[in-house]
Amino acid sequence: MSEAITNAEFSSLLKNHSFVFETNPSVAISFSCGSDSLALLILMNNWIKKHKGLLTLIYFDHKLRKESYLESKYTKEISKKLGIDYKILMWNEKKPKTSIMQRAREIRYKKIINFCKQNNIMTVMTAHHLDDSLETYYMKKKRNADTPNLSGIPFKNTQDQVQILRPFINFRKSRLIQTCEKNKYKWFEDPSNQNENFERVKVRKVIASLSKNKRSQLIF
Repeated sequence: MSEAITNAEFSSLLKNHSFVFETNPSVAISFSCGSDSLALLILMNNWIKKHKGLLTLIYFDHKLRKESYLESKYTKEISKKLGIDYKILMWNEKKPKTSIMQRAREIRYKKIINFCKQNNIMTVMTAHHLDDSLETYYMKKKRNADTPNLSGIPFKNTQDQVQILRPFINFRKSRLIQTCEKNKYKWFEDPSNQNENFERVKVRKVIASLSKNKRSQLIF
């Protein structure tokens, strides 16, 4: 059975991976109201207090799902409960007819990075985990079967001078769920995660159907 991630384990992880933070750091979390980003909020809220920093939740409303109103409301409620800042960003522009998930991701990152730069926040954290990275690797492999040295999602990268950190990239999703359950926080399930019109959803189900041994062979 998976175990919840402890505050000590999380602090050690940030230190061991040489993530760089300024004194009294300002950090934003890309928050979706799902179990992944909620686990990140739980652990980062404790860490940021110890380091006398400022934490900001950023919820991005893609204007694609009716549930987004409730998620925006929840973001405001949990931010006020924990005494942290929050920002609701929106995708109000016309939506493309194809490759909508890819375009949504591009717009989300662009608007989050722009907000952070305007507010002197030089670090954004996302809650991508090992399962996400395996899916990304699998999709790359399908498209580029003969390309060597393919990888999944990186621990960190920089976009327009803002560092993007993914501290959960070596953790399975099950540990993030356990972290939320242990701390008695509710989360939202995104129904689009079951929509097989999206390639990632199809890939997720393929990986889930593999034996444990075959899944382990995907790890790069």
